[in-house]
Amino acid sequence: MPLVSVVIPVHNGEAALRTTLGSVVAQTLRDIEIIVVDDASSDGTRQIIEDFVAQDPRVRYEVGPGVGSASAARNVGLDLATGTYLAFLDADDFFAPTMLESLSNRAREDDADIVLTKFRTVDHVTGDATPADWALRLKYFPARTPISPDELGDYLFFAVNPAAWNKLFRTEFIRGSGLRFQHLRRTNDVYFSYMALALAQRISVVEGYLVDYRVNNPGSLQGSLHESPLEFVKALEQLSGHLKEAGLFEKLERAFVNQAVEISLTNLRKVSSAQAFADLHKALRTDLFSRFGVLNRAPGYFLRDELASQVKAIMELSSEELLFSRLRKATDGTARAKAEVRQVLRDMQVRANAARLDAVVHSEPPGSLRDPVAPTTAPGSRPDVSVIIPVHNTEVFLGECLGSVLAQTGVQLEVVSVDDGSTDSSGDVLDQLATGDPRIRVLHQDNAGPSVARNRGMQAATGRYLCFVDSDDWWQLDALAGLVQRADEENLELLLFDASPHRESGIPDRTRDRFRSYYERATYEGVRTGPELLAAMRAAKEYRASPCLYLINADHLRGLGVTFYPGIVHEDNLFTFELMLGTSRASHSSTALYARRLRPGSIMTAGSRLSSARGYLITYLEMQRLAGRGRFDEAVATQIGAIIFSAFKQAIDNFVKVNTDVGDRLREVDPNPEAQAAVMLLKRLRYEAQFKRGSAKPAKVTKPRKARSLPERAMGRLRRTVSRLAARAQA
Repeated sequence: MPLVSVVIPVHNGEAALRTTLGSVVAQTLRDIEIIVVDDASSDGTRQIIEDFVAQDPRVRYEVGPGVGSASAARNVGLDLATGTYLAFLDADDFFAPTMLESLSNRAREDDADIVLTKFRTVDHVTGDATPADWALRLKYFPARTPISPDELGDYLFFAVNPAAWNKLFRTEFIRGSGLRFQHLRRTNDVYFSYMALALAQRISVVEGYLVDYRVNNPGSLQGSLHESPLEFVKALEQLSGHLKEAGLFEKLERAFVNQAVEISLTNLRKVSSAQAFADLHKALRTDLFSRFGVLNRAPGYFLRDELASQVKAIMELSSEELLFSRLRKATDGTARAKAEVRQVLRDMQVRANAARLDAVVHSEPPGSLRDPVAPTTAPGSRPDVSVIIPVHNTEVFLGECLGSVLAQTGVQLEVVSVDDGSTDSSGDVLDQLATGDPRIRVLHQDNAGPSVARNRGMQAATGRYLCFVDSDDWWQLDALAGLVQRADEENLELLLFDASPHRESGIPDRTRDRFRSYYERATYEGVRTGPELLAAMRAAKEYRASPCLYLINADHLRGLGVTFYPGIVHEDNLFTFELMLGTSRASHSSTALYARRLRPGSIMTAGSRLSSARGYLITYLEMQRLAGRGRFDEAVATQIGAIIFSAFKQAIDNFVKVNTDVGDRLREVDPNPEAQAAVMLLKRLRYEAQFKRGSAKPAKVTKPRKARSLPERAMGRLRRTVSRLAARAQA
């Protein structure tokens, strides 16, 4: 019998289901069963579930009732569960890797009927993750656990969100209490969760944010609240009725009344149509508040001060007046927020000292320079590969990421994970995973960015080869041993390989289409120099500057002294460029080892114009200096020049769209005259672009200047650079 049964209801969930299931199979607690109840899906849901069933015997595919209700599907899973404890997860949400282990340990230690934890909300569109402290208000809990419901008293419901998926339930307790999820499309967990809290003998808590809950998803049931805005009434009626049957209503009446107001206001706030708002507002005024005992209560009866005033407003104002009142408050709040932002920006511009900031950015975090440099030792006495994983606030992906690396066979591994000042539980998750596998080493530092984190990982690595993996990606093949074998046989300093993209919800089709075959390349046979391979790939438009797509000989890299440039975005471009220019023996494998996750909010899909302009400008300047040291034939020099120009073009594209005063900070990037000239050219190009966009009439002088503006001035300079490089090669 498994320790925990995880029940996942799903209906047409192919967009996020793979990630959801991945977060469960990657749990540090292995003694689980995963019951996925497919409620008449018509998309690719079944195939995704069957893929997991084939790979993991703990996963079960079950047919749901086909009524389009998560509650009915949960009840199917509840009946089939064989675990000591029950956990529930929706098909578009995620468990942190230690979720089940942490809650089940606490349940056994405290002999608890229910264990609670916090969660974060993750915006479906932006990918922003926000701690939902309102979901578990710990200030109302005693300092010790377990507790009884009486110790929370009037705050029993108010302190705990009714969601089922941030809780672990003792199966025997749930079945003995006869609890089932209501057959409602929404609010179906209100009765189940709150009745369980009222009936429990022992309730415990595990602090931390161990679940991510997706919000702002138009495809979810919550996105269609306007279709049945009064459905929550059935949940409250069943809860009050069963509390009375159990003889608990009298002592929990205040808790129930306050929660009835909270749920009513939440539904009134969330309805998305004027008609639904008017219908719900009328029902509250004429019936519901009276039915649920809300009226004629003194202000002090309510657990939040504003509840009394909100109830009063609903009773006294028409729906139109109430909407107008809320709109005015929202407008006032927006105006205040904008004023605050403007003031902050003004303060930032006044205080900005770019030279000092650059000094800070270029310095390593405290203690990092004291990490010992990895020794050069003979093969056989060190790991084959050190896998370096910089980590910042990616707790929900770590299990899948590290699990895919540790699953590689036929190769001796070392995993160096650098926690770059995470503010979620990523650091704790890494430490937990490291305790169970001696191959994992964890380094912690203050947040300094991926460049510094990777550099620190390189310093600490002891393997013969190095690989980089971003913490929200994973390896999709067991193919590392073959790459190492080829690198050994051909005495390679650098072996490139391929990847495939995996889109998550919130990524638009145009982004998916842009990356659909982006990481697939033709086979480049034989051993070449780094510049030759770079040039061949660039000529075929297949040059990809990702450090996650190659295996590097560690001694070769240290001999070159190549590191990631700290404090810039798009740092991969410069690192890859410098590495390939300094490599004598390079090759490529078409093995698509790497899986690149396309998700909202990642560094890959987000960023600011100014930071991008700064990063590309520094990359352009450094590339110019690096290329000036080498000797290349004309074909190679041409492609090197094209890559350098591409960096400058990206700097232009971002710089022309930033505020003039803010953009002027780029003057402090580098005091070198060449850098200052590049900044002046950027400023001139921005002026021309903005002048032309704002011009009321197309003056004649504009046309010839347009032909000489952005590309020609930059390309003229770069053509001269390419010519000098080619001339050196022939000298």
